[in-house]
Amino acid sequence: MESLYLVGIAVLALFAFVLAVVLFNFFGLWLRARIANAPVSLGKMVGMRLRKVPVGLIVDNRITAVKAGLDVRSDPL
Repeated sequence: MESLYLVGIAVLALFAFVLAVVLFNFFGLWLRARIANAPVSLGKMVGMRLRKVPVGLIVDNRITAVKAGLDVRSDPL
């Protein structure tokens, strides 16, 4: 029973570590986009990174487009 408890704690710790790494990598970009009123979700950023798309470039271009008055989603970029 004690080993099951330790396995549960290890799984939760691993999940927390992965979540912290994801937030650390994307929080600055997410916050910059949110402040510029051009939000891009963390899930989309993770998906872009998995597809080897330059996330920073996409977010910066979305911010530029929104500031220019264009309503462009991040998917077509």
